[in-house]
Amino acid sequence: MAAITGNVTNANGMLAHINLLDIIRQAAEDTGNWTALRWDDAAGELILQGNGYSGDKEIFIGFLCYQNSDLDYYNISTAAFTGYVAGNTFNTQPGYYASAVPAHATSIEYWINISPQRITGALRIAGVAWEFFYLGFFNPFSSPTAYPYPMLVAGMLASATAAVRFSDTAPVSPLKAASTRSRLRNNTEWIAPTFHPLSSPAFNTETSSYGVGKLRDIFGTIPLLPITIYTTLGCWGELEGVFFAPWFNASTGDTATIADVDYILVGNSRAALADDGLMLRLD
Repeated sequence: MAAITGNVTNANGMLAHINLLDIIRQAAEDTGNWTALRWDDAAGELILQGNGYSGDKEIFIGFLCYQNSDLDYYNISTAAFTGYVAGNTFNTQPGYYASAVPAHATSIEYWINISPQRITGALRIAGVAWEFFYLGFFNPFSSPTAYPYPMLVAGMLASATAAVRFSDTAPVSPLKAASTRSRLRNNTEWIAPTFHPLSSPAFNTETSSYGVGKLRDIFGTIPLLPITIYTTLGCWGELEGVFFAPWFNASTGDTATIADVDYILVGNSRAALADDGLMLRLD
């Protein structure tokens, strides 16, 4: 895995959210596991192909900037595809599905983690709004033969071109409940998953009838719980490099080192942390 962190601004005649895509493109290609199939710095359009841990996968994801200066929003569509056709537009690529994340024109703090099979990350806008996305494969419970394309699209907005500013209340974590903000690809279509334990009352209720209740740190040690993807059909797999974190006495943006690996606590847009805490791996 590779992690990149920093603050990107509007420079070189490009807005900050377009410059962010250029940073992601360069970092992804530098790993040797991703190839930019399309990069348009005028439109802010990036399509990448990853080769996975086996080196022979064909994993297609993409980012597309969209904005409205009158309404003062500058956002990024986060998409995945089942293939790539050079002559097709972004949203007519094979198997296209997308959500989006709010971004900014002048300054974006970012924490991005890149593995051979997925790109995930967090953005902080104006020091207050946290935005999260996950694009690419998760770790499936089925074999590669039974489930060859375990793709997940997850972003903070309910549509690929939602006209929402980062300061709005509309951005919501795509892992809190089944919604159009997240979709997994089964072998034929996109379906809406749910994510345990973020959506589980046994873990996220002050007084739980399940006898568990809210979790917290254990003598200062933060337990990282895998985030399991499930639907009515069963459990599909786990997210890679992203964990549920029951943080107490902590704030978004705090970091922790667990088993010699660094993590950052990511919030849920502008909402209080409560039980929305995600730990994003930084290595």
